Amino acid sequence: MKKSIAKSSFVAILIAASMSFSVASYAAENPTNVKIESQGNLKFLVSTNSKSNGLTINIYDNEKNLLIQESLMSKKVFDMGSLLDGAYTIEVLDAKRKVISSKSFSIKTETTRDIIAKN
Repeated sequence: MKKSIAKSSFVAILIAASMSFSVASYAAENPTNVKIESQGNLKFLVSTNSKSNGLTINIYDNEKNLLIQESLMSKKVFDMGSLLDGAYTIEVLDAKRKVISSKSFSIKTETTRDIIAKN
């Protein structure tokens, strides 16, 4: 009976170790720790803690026209100041071209008018 319990325990540990390896392997292949953060003044910071190569950043307009495509190693700031008013999307893709993170944003120019009295 002791041999049976020991054998069952060994099999259970082996299965658990195998599952842990599978989860770690999946996490290494599919980094989900990508951040897309507004930095103000029409700038976005895209960053990852992953050591994975093959991450691609795509920026599209509202008609899905690809405007910018760049590789991401760790972090990059994108200045959107040259884009016209409209709706845009930033997508981060893994090496298999699967979208792992995205953020939509709009650019809208607003003007104000003031009256300034002169003496």
